[in-house]
Amino acid sequence: MDSTFTHLFKLSEGISLEFSILSTRPNVAGALASISKLLRGALRDTELKLFLLAIDEVLQNAYEHGNLEISNQEKKSLLENDQLDIELKSREQKFSNRKLNIQLNLEKHLLKISVTD
Repeated sequence: MDSTFTHLFKLSEGISLEFSILSTRPNVAGALASISKLLRGALRDTELKLFLLAIDEVLQNAYEHGNLEISNQEKKSLLENDQLDIELKSREQKFSNRKLNIQLNLEKHLLKISVTD
């Protein structure tokens, strides 16, 4: 995963993490795996699964619709024509400098995540 970690703090009451990744499918998958590994043990399994499902959707949205500028209608058409993967690779090259910025804060009873494209 091509990423830049800017902050990682394990606090007595929680965890704070900030990093940026280049906007590619493997990097998005790697970011999700890193978040999962970091939070394993901090959340119950059912909570972790639900959180990872939600953050995967947020990351995919920022990647596809934000950084790669694929509209919902375009995505639907690309899926129907089995062309989504080809278009994603093409747009990754076109927008190769774009990044996703991810911030995660886990406090005693609160988990916050921010993803910006």
